[in-house]
Amino acid sequence: MEAAKVLRIKGYDVKLFEKKDQLCGHLNLVTDPVYKKKMKRYVHYLCHEMERLNVDIRLNTEALVEQAKSLNPYAVLLATGETPLEPDIKGYALPNVCNYRDIKLKNNPFHGKRIAVLGSGMVFHSTVRRLSEQGNDVTLVEVPTKSGSKISPATRAKLLEKLKHENINIITVQTVREILPNGVMVEIKETGELVEIEVDQVVIAMGVQAYNPLEEPLRREMGNVFVIGDAAGHISLADAARGGFENAFVLESLVNNHVLATV
Repeated sequence: MEAAKVLRIKGYDVKLFEKKDQLCGHLNLVTDPVYKKKMKRYVHYLCHEMERLNVDIRLNTEALVEQAKSLNPYAVLLATGETPLEPDIKGYALPNVCNYRDIKLKNNPFHGKRIAVLGSGMVFHSTVRRLSEQGNDVTLVEVPTKSGSKISPATRAKLLEKLKHENINIITVQTVREILPNGVMVEIKETGELVEIEVDQVVIAMGVQAYNPLEEPLRREMGNVFVIGDAAGHISLADAARGGFENAFVLESLVNNHVLATV
C-alpha cells in the first residue's frame, strides 16, 4: 500500500488487487493491547490514503497472470505477502500442532488447555498473551528467530516481564528437539539435558516466510515485474514499508534497467 500511495502521487493509474475482504493483511492480526492500538492507527492511515488518492482497489480479487496481462501494465509490483514459517522440527506435522495465524483468525479457539508456544518476536508475544487471556495454561518456549532478532534487548526484557506477571511459564532461548503427541522435548542450553514439557497443544509462532507464487509465471509472460514487501523477504513492517516506497519512488529507473538487461 505504501508503493500504491507513492505511485498514485506520481500520477500513475494504480490498480490494487486484494485476495481477501480487507486491506493490510497480517497487520490486522496484532492483538497486544498497546501495539494493536498503534497498528489500528497505521491501518486507518493507509486505508484513508488509498481513498484520498482514489486508488482503484479490488477486494476479494486474486490477481492472476491472464488478468495482469490483459491490463497491459507499465509494471507489476508483487506484494503477495508471507505465510507462517514451517520449522524443521520433528513432529511438526502432528495433529496437536497449529500456527499462530490459526489462533489469530480464531480457527482454533482454545480454552482450559495446556499450550506451549514456540518462537520469538512480536507476533509470538501477542499470541502467548492471547492464549493466556482465553483461559489456557501457557508455556512460552523462546526459540531464536529472525523475527525475534528485530526486537531490542530492552523491549524483549519488558515483554517477558509483563508475561511473568500474568503467570505464564517462561523458558528462554532453548532448542526444541521434538514435538510429541502430548508435549515438547526441549534441550536445556546450559546442561544439554532433555526435558519434556507436557502440553495438550503446540502453537508455532516463529515468524514468516515469503509467499511469492506469481513472480515466475508473470516473468514468463511480461517484463517489469518487481517483488516488494514480505514477498521479497522483509521481516519487519519498517523494512517492508521502506521497500515499497523505494521501489515506487525509483520505478522508472528499475524499468529502464530491466529493459537494458534484456536487450
